[in-house]
Amino acid sequence: MTKQLELDKIKKLVEECIKNDKLDFLCNLIYILQTNYKDLAMLCTDDKYNDSWTHTKILEYFTYELN
Repeated sequence: MTKQLELDKIKKLVEECIKNDKLDFLCNLIYILQTNYKDLAMLCTDDKYNDSWTHTKILEYFTYELN
């Protein structure tokens, strides 16, 4: 599936949430995704990750500093 098709699906989901007053659902989804990302970042960096790190910093740490 292409990136554009995925983005279109996400856009439809967001539009439906807004149209049907489901902002709590949307906010919860974003919170869960953010929490999962942070959990994975902590695992990949041996708990060195902090919120100020960029995605690139996480990848560089995982690639070059974990040896």
